[in-house]
Amino acid sequence: MFAPLVSSNPKLGTSGGALGAYIADLGRDAPPSMFGVMGTYSTTDSFVYGAFGRAFLGEDQHRIQMFAGGGKANNDYQDFLGSGLPVQTTDDFKGYYASYLYRVAPSWFLGGQAFINNYAMLGANDLANSIIDILDLGGFNSNALGLRAEYDSRDNTQSPASGRHLIFSQLAYREALGGNVSFDVYNLKWRNYFGHGEGSVFAQQFEARYTHDAPNSGYSTLRFRGYIPGELRAPNVISWEGEERYYLAERWRLAAFAGVGCLHDDLNDCTDSGNLYASGGVGVHFVLRPKEKMVVRLDYARGEGGSEAFYMKFGQEF
Repeated sequence: MFAPLVSSNPKLGTSGGALGAYIADLGRDAPPSMFGVMGTYSTTDSFVYGAFGRAFLGEDQHRIQMFAGGGKANNDYQDFLGSGLPVQTTDDFKGYYASYLYRVAPSWFLGGQAFINNYAMLGANDLANSIIDILDLGGFNSNALGLRAEYDSRDNTQSPASGRHLIFSQLAYREALGGNVSFDVYNLKWRNYFGHGEGSVFAQQFEARYTHDAPNSGYSTLRFRGYIPGELRAPNVISWEGEERYYLAERWRLAAFAGVGCLHDDLNDCTDSGNLYASGGVGVHFVLRPKEKMVVRLDYARGEGGSEAFYMKFGQEF
């Protein structure tokens, strides 16, 4: 399988690249497994590369995910962390991730995960470096181990039309594992899918990410389409997003999506509208492989303050 990857936003400019993957059935009555590589390069001389694998084995009794990759991002923040200051930075990062899940009940999986992270942020000038130093955003090198649990009743792992998907994950970054900082991250995702009409689907996702003793560079950020990841940060984030995927033709869908998120130290902070951020947009989906329901999306999204972006990506957002 081959799919183009394109995006355009104020942070990284316009980027283009591709994803190539091999798809195989490794277990009877199991979802299709996929192994591939991807890479993108942007007009700001930024690049991302990686190799990935997702395997469903033994009639979907075992689920394995792996990723290894890295890149360099030359960022152009127009409003860095809400300070009103334009800041240019360079992020260098490498990461290695692996998880294993074992089916313990008809729709329940339990397992563990590991993550090796090497991340550095550098300012493009003295002012940017001063801000990064003051806010403790210089990045971190740390390794983590954690638990992962999933409930999965989706009818399809690529483009579900019904079912629910719950993901709980925990990562413990520890100096004892070879890193230079110790902190904890807890993440919860709850997804629902409601099929209606002739092939249309309404999907929604609730997400919460909480940290404990994390450095500023390990804080939570908004992952909405239309916002720049990392430009707005807080220790914790909660968000909701919904998307209507309207059946247009056999291989075409129209999409409309909207969401709201809250960056906060304490949940009571979400009563302040200054901590709330909304996003919305429209898109077109093309079913690249009808048998597996694999899609390529072209989305336009807009956030608050004139933040906007275009994306062409493989797979559903959630």
